[in-house]
Amino acid sequence: MAVSGRLVATDYYRIDMRSGPNVRIDAVVVTVVDSQTCLKGLRVQVRDDANPSRHAGESFLDLDEAVHLSRALASMTALARKWTGLDDRRAAQLSFASAGGLRLSVREFGRVQRVEVSTGLTDPVAASIEFDDLLTLKHAFDQALALLNEK
Repeated sequence: MAVSGRLVATDYYRIDMRSGPNVRIDAVVVTVVDSQTCLKGLRVQVRDDANPSRHAGESFLDLDEAVHLSRALASMTALARKWTGLDDRRAAQLSFASAGGLRLSVREFGRVQRVEVSTGLTDPVAASIEFDDLLTLKHAFDQALALLNEK
């Protein structure tokens, strides 16, 4: 966040995720020092699966979006677990997008489920994660929300 003519302090708190090196979550607290205005949210960084030397993409979510994302992850997990691949649908998809460019989607084609996380508005960077890591991701976002509520 840049505020013209003002000193801005930004604190990042790493959230331990344990689902691989391609997704990183930080809780972020931004303070405009002279007014003590405080904004809270999350930074999500994603490294490219196919090109690890490429820069990481990042997206920011404000606190309200992070709450909505946590709820969406719970619903996505529950709904995708009900997919059987035995009905007449050719494919199914669930998706969440933030204003800052974070996109999370769960797709099923036949019986194969794929989860993709991407960040960035102009040059998105994407990574695939295992379906079982959706709950890990939700726990990480919940941990970040709990940390931000203490700040």
